Amino acid sequence: HFERALAGFIATSDLVGQAKTLRHKTRALLVSSSTSYGDVLDLTQHEETLARFGDTDPVARGLLLEAMSQVHFTARAPSKAEALARAALELGERAGDDRLRHHACFSLGLALLQLGRLTEAFQSFESSEEFGARSGDAWGRIAPLQRMALLHVMFGQLDSAQALAAEGDQLARQVGRYAEASFALANSATVALARGRFEEAEKHAIEAIAMAKRAQYPWGAQ
Repeated sequence: HFERALAGFIATSDLVGQAKTLRHKTRALLVSSSTSYGDVLDLTQHEETLARFGDTDPVARGLLLEAMSQVHFTARAPSKAEALARAALELGERAGDDRLRHHACFSLGLALLQLGRLTEAFQSFESSEEFGARSGDAWGRIAPLQRMALLHVMFGQLDSAQALAAEGDQLARQVGRYAEASFALANSATVALARGRFEEAEKHAIEAIAMAKRAQYPWGAQ
């Protein structure tokens, strides 16, 4: 379906349609079981489409750059991922678009996390959550919340980690985002394990696996 849509947009010289289709196709590939950490997706079409835009349509360009950033994150090339996410964020700032800033900050957080720059990563995820809230995107807020919870665990801030995990779990269930609910439950399991509450950890872990299976999401509750 993505290929047919892309062919139609190319035939009608619709650059924004091409960019949107490439972005959604890329996201679908990144969350599929056929893509593993270390895999490098071909970005030739993305780069050619960006070049044809010139300086027009900053939001469409920025959203495509954000998706490309996540490709490099998955390929374990965090420096490239960071550069693309920052370019996307700059376009979001220029356009004053909270949705683009939300996505760009999230991708930037992933890159910084992979680089081991944990405080900066937390700040990026926090900004992503704030921009998601400002744009009224309840679905989008969930992912940065769970990465913030994960970082709280890394910082040894278990109370804060549990609070965000619980908030993310509740929000994910409300909007039916079960993949992220599995992530939230996995965070809760980690907190319980750190506190020596093994039965509670097991309960959360079992529920996390069930949620991941329900979502058919290979990255959930790992």
